[in-house]
Amino acid sequence: MSVIVPSAVASAFRVDPAHQRQLGIAWDYGVQAGPVVVQPLRDDSRALIAAQIRAELECDALRISTPIRATNGLYHVAGWRASRYLPGDVLTNVDAVVQAAILLDSALGEVAGALPKGTGIDRSRADAVFLVADQLAWRLEQQLDARLHTFAAVSEQLPGETVALIDQLAAAMQPIDRPAQIVHGDMLHTTVFAPRQRPGITTIYPLFHPAGYSAAVAIVDGLVQGIVDPGIIDRFSTIPDLDKLLVRAVAYRLLISQLLSITDARIRGRLTAAATIVLQQVG
Repeated sequence: MSVIVPSAVASAFRVDPAHQRQLGIAWDYGVQAGPVVVQPLRDDSRALIAAQIRAELECDALRISTPIRATNGLYHVAGWRASRYLPGDVLTNVDAVVQAAILLDSALGEVAGALPKGTGIDRSRADAVFLVADQLAWRLEQQLDARLHTFAAVSEQLPGETVALIDQLAAAMQPIDRPAQIVHGDMLHTTVFAPRQRPGITTIYPLFHPAGYSAAVAIVDGLVQGIVDPGIIDRFSTIPDLDKLLVRAVAYRLLISQLLSITDARIRGRLTAAATIVLQQVG
């Protein structure tokens, strides 16, 4: 995936367009130019919220990539955004990522404000699938007919095995009696590690759920990718309501795969395996 930053955008963020280096998934495949990373803007409103959160966030235990304002005074220009580069790489050490997620949620709990709540979802937005999946995953207590009605608005068909797995997750779901706050929906792919440095957070995909959900999604992602053992659930059992959060996190990832019409048998098999592990844990 090759990204070329237009010269006007490079000028707006005060970077040298002649010296650019393509980055990987941790930076959403953006381009590094010196101490700055310039990335395509996937969604204006969510990216602005994430930028504001990172600008306010204070956490001595983590490195946070702060947003950079363009010459127009905004955090975005002509469909691009920029952030401060953090040295480091994404690792397969899921335990370390979960530890960072716990620290991040603690810091995010101090950030004022919340995500704006609209009456509907604009399905033309690049992140609409993720927002729909998030809403569905946290409303699985509804009757099946209501869930399928919501699915019908975004997906033409729902395989029987997916319905069965969703039903099992819905049956296992228990209420969480804790307040919601801003959390991060993709710790595993946006946390970078460098020798003798604190973990770095390249961006935040903001969701609004109880603390611990950032860690739960990271655990599920690690299980799906097969880079961590199921024992990680016991190792972090002190996270409040972890079992309940895991049910919602695995439902979230399962619903994303369905709404994106992912047909790769290996991916679907790993999702099913992760869901089975979580269901066994809460059963």
